[in-house]
Amino acid sequence: MSCPYEPNDGHLHVGSKSTEQDAIEPIPQPPVHWLTKNLPEMNPDFPSSSIRRLADTYGPILKLDLVTTEMVIVSTHALVNEACNEDRFEKVVIAALTELRTLLGDGLFTAYPEEIASLSSTS
Repeated sequence: MSCPYEPNDGHLHVGSKSTEQDAIEPIPQPPVHWLTKNLPEMNPDFPSSSIRRLADTYGPILKLDLVTTEMVIVSTHALVNEACNEDRFEKVVIAALTELRTLLGDGLFTAYPEEIASLSSTS
């Protein structure tokens, strides 16, 4: 199973890669308001219930624009497993974590991907 979301174009790809033209449809999103974007859809006291309600309405993958952050939410085990597939994605150590490496050394968040690969191959 391949991930149906291609982050470069912001669309959900439906169908196999072997076809000459994949059917592309935009990731479902609640109506966007001019100033507050999708914030009115969220209950600040219990945001997980809002996400469940939105997943029931818009499907297992949806996009939210929360004014300063745009996010794609997946709500099924299959899509979460695809998003967490270590073979498909590579961990990136950002600049702030690089600075922490000098203080903390190698760890879960500060290790580079090649260091993690060498640890898993030795055990």
